[in-house]
Amino acid sequence: MNRLLIAVAATVFLLSGGLASAGEASGKIKSIHGNTMTLDNGAKFTLGTGTSMKELKPGTEVTVSFEEKAGRKMATEVKPKAK
Repeated sequence: MNRLLIAVAATVFLLSGGLASAGEASGKIKSIHGNTMTLDNGAKFTLGTGTSMKELKPGTEVTVSFEEKAGRKMATEVKPKAK
């Protein structure tokens, strides 16, 4: 029974693509190059194709929601802070 449970858990883990952790970070945008945004604290995020770049420019204070996948922080939402 234990072997079956371990086999099922391992299969689910492999099919899910591993574990992705989620988080949130805040700071000023230091730079944007291609689809990579760097904050003033050194944190780097990969911007998804659905991310609006309209309000994103160096110096803008933002809050970034992200998922970490394969060691990369993938931004799921970038919100400029209210002035």
